[in-house]
Amino acid sequence: MNDQDKVAELDWRLEGEILVIALSGKVDLDNADAIRKGIRAIQKEAREARVAVMDLSGLTYLDSAGLGTFVGLKLDMRGYDRFMVYGLKGQVLELFKNIRLHKILDVKQSWEEVQSSL
Repeated sequence: MNDQDKVAELDWRLEGEILVIALSGKVDLDNADAIRKGIRAIQKEAREARVAVMDLSGLTYLDSAGLGTFVGLKLDMRGYDRFMVYGLKGQVLELFKNIRLHKILDVKQSWEEVQSSL
């Protein structure tokens, strides 16, 4: 199985008041709803966070259903002072640019850029 075939995985950590959610693998019609539910469960666990950040450096594939997940996340993350994503590359970056999702979400290049913007 190559990286692009890897099923999506969610991981998270708290760095002070920053909730960092790492999403890796592929997000498509088969798992987009489960990913969104998983992110909501993480939000409930990490209630003390004031800033939410998604690390997408391990995300290898995204289809239109996956894109819908990110549009929905924009709404789900309204309770935070800030919501940022970083680590976009390859097909995922091109898709974000093609539909101008990078204009709607606060997109950073790296974790270092996220930290320096706070």
